[in-house]
Amino acid sequence: MEISLTQMEIGGFKSLTFPFNGSNVSGLLVQNQGNEPNQSAILYFNAGQKLSLVLERVKASNGKIILETIPIKSGFIAHILDSEGNRLALFALEA
Repeated sequence: MEISLTQMEIGGFKSLTFPFNGSNVSGLLVQNQGNEPNQSAILYFNAGQKLSLVLERVKASNGKIILETIPIKSGFIAHILDSEGNRLALFALEA
């Protein structure tokens, strides 16, 4: 998942936007000092074609894999804790 995020400020908050080309799913990450890392809600992210490539980057960034790669009907998933303690789920077509 090699993408470039665009930095911007919205309402006084630093944010990063995912690329959008008019037909893909996109998103926004907002830094807010009043928010705490969250493990109760799971956000699902498309990790691109191959999950192992993204999981290598998670480890290199001080994240943790909390559910190793498992096959599902349409591909593969894994759960991670990012370097800030947020629980995320990753999906890819290949392990």
